[in-house]
Amino acid sequence: MKKIVLLQIFATLGAAFLSFLIGGRDAAASAFLGGFSCAIPNAVLAVNLKLCNLVKPSLSPILLLVGEFIKIIVTVVLMYLVAVLYEGLVWPAMIATICVVLICSFLGFLTRE
Repeated sequence: MKKIVLLQIFATLGAAFLSFLIGGRDAAASAFLGGFSCAIPNAVLAVNLKLCNLVKPSLSPILLLVGEFIKIIVTVVLMYLVAVLYEGLVWPAMIATICVVLICSFLGFLTRE
């Protein structure tokens, strides 16, 4: 999970830099906020799963489902807050970065640790 979260963070930073080159400061900020609204909940879920595995491994499947549900709720709330509170939001930059970050979740599983 650590590898996937790091990949998502670097993808967010790369997409934000690319958005800055193409669309300026607002596009970069939109990409940065959109990417981290997906990457932060994933990082929290990864830490939660690691700690739960250490404490009581028999509860891991239940905690995975509960953690995933909470992660989805937090991700949606963060995206909503970015959309409502950031007046200079550039939607294409935010959506493109969210897509890149979510694709990184699948690409991380293709490599071996």
